[in-house]
Amino acid sequence: MKKLLCLILSLIILAGCGAKVDEEALNKLSEGLEKRWEYTEQLSDEISIEDLENAVQIELDGLEKYEADDFKDTSLYVLYDDYRRGLDFIKTLMMGESINSPTFQESWHEHMEKRAKTLYDLNANYDLNIADEYKDTFEDVLSGAKYLVEAEKVEEGLSDIKALSDIEIAVDEKSVSITFRTESALSADSFVASKTGYPDKAIEILNTVKDYDYENIVISTTNQDTIAVSSYFTRDSLDKIDFDKWKELDSLDAYKFYSMADAYHIRMGIWESLDGETQRMIGDMNKETSNPFWKEYGFTH
Repeated sequence: MKKLLCLILSLIILAGCGAKVDEEALNKLSEGLEKRWEYTEQLSDEISIEDLENAVQIELDGLEKYEADDFKDTSLYVLYDDYRRGLDFIKTLMMGESINSPTFQESWHEHMEKRAKTLYDLNANYDLNIADEYKDTFEDVLSGAKYLVEAEKVEEGLSDIKALSDIEIAVDEKSVSITFRTESALSADSFVASKTGYPDKAIEILNTVKDYDYENIVISTTNQDTIAVSSYFTRDSLDKIDFDKWKELDSLDAYKFYSMADAYHIRMGIWESLDGETQRMIGDMNKETSNPFWKEYGFTH
């Protein structure tokens, strides 16, 4: 009986210690990239949608469809599977598309940026073994993730701020847009007149962002996927904010936040719910600027 138990335990241990595919998966990723670049190097300057399809398929052909249990490191599985699924998804989107289609161009750009970010994370955590002849090409690909990498760093910096949910961050050169969701955006007291609402959250965000090297900052809060209140600050305006003094403001003085902003927008439904005195103190529903980053991220289009 004791021998039988030992045999069963041995079989369980051996089953649990089966070979894992972590190193194999990393090698397949590296080899797939190199084969893709070997193919794209031979293409002419005029690339067709078929050329892109072939490039994606070359990578996919070398990537096995593993299960999570095949990996020792589940984090590696998540990144590997996310990368493979991304290739599969863009391949589907390319079907019947024209390379000059604005819709496809937007999807392709988004795919390439996300692909670069996944490769950046893989390389940062597991060090992909890319051949020397493709090192420069690989660095060029990784550079496409720089804005997503910066956005991730900003999000980590904002993680200590309470009551921020569903944060979305967009980075472009020296500009950053930070959007957070709120359930009660139509409450005038909470999001225009009260320091405990949008103005105070925006100040907390600005107090964090001031330590980053951004020249343009847009902060928005959304309700039902529509921007409720947004504000725009330049670096000069941000540097002039006395954050300690803000803490001393009475909650009903939060309207002063809008006087510090270079531009702001308050959704019509919120604006109309304000009493006349508050509207007078804020000045207007909109305070405008021609800055293109503000135009892009300060409004719901």
